[in-house]
Amino acid sequence: MATPIVMPKQGNTVESVIIVDWKKQIGDTVAIDDVLCEVETDKATMEVPSTVEGTLLATLFAAGDEVPVMETIAWIGAAGEAVPGSEEETGDEGRGARGEEEMRDEGRGA
Repeated sequence: MATPIVMPKQGNTVESVIIVDWKKQIGDTVAIDDVLCEVETDKATMEVPSTVEGTLLATLFAAGDEVPVMETIAWIGAAGEAVPGSEEETGDEGRGARGEEEMRDEGRGA
């Protein structure tokens, strides 16, 4: 089963971060503590490590995107595994890995 990777809290007052760069690409093998991406707050740049091992199945945000803390940013699982909410998982046409983000935006009336 695929595991969601959640943007960790970056301090008590930080509510969102900006993804500077993805260090791993979809399809890459990931080990625990491998750096997945680099993020920036108004005060510092930090690395986000993986909490699980497997294959990076999907990234839900691109470099430059602002991401709320505690939000799912990626999925890691077995190679070829379907990502929850993806076209393969739901049977919906036209929804890729970023479809989950679009569904969240629709729920906020965006």
